[in-house]
Amino acid sequence: MDGKIFVELENLVYKQDNQLLSLANEVSFRGFITKVNNFYNNLDKFISQQNAQIQKLELEITELKVLQEITLQNTQEKII
Repeated sequence: MDGKIFVELENLVYKQDNQLLSLANEVSFRGFITKVNNFYNNLDKFISQQNAQIQKLELEITELKVLQEITLQNTQEKII
């Protein structure tokens, strides 16, 4: 990836009372593989959601630049 966004297997973090638990002691190998598989099955959906969010934010940036330009023009007209 571009270094700005990273993805981790959040469903592999096991906590109890805010203490991380040992993955080896808490999860069977089959359970581990199932969780990894579920993560990768949902990865395309996650990427699509992130790309949609990026497009939405880029559109908002464009709109803000237009508004900024209009505001700047209006301010300059009032000064003259």
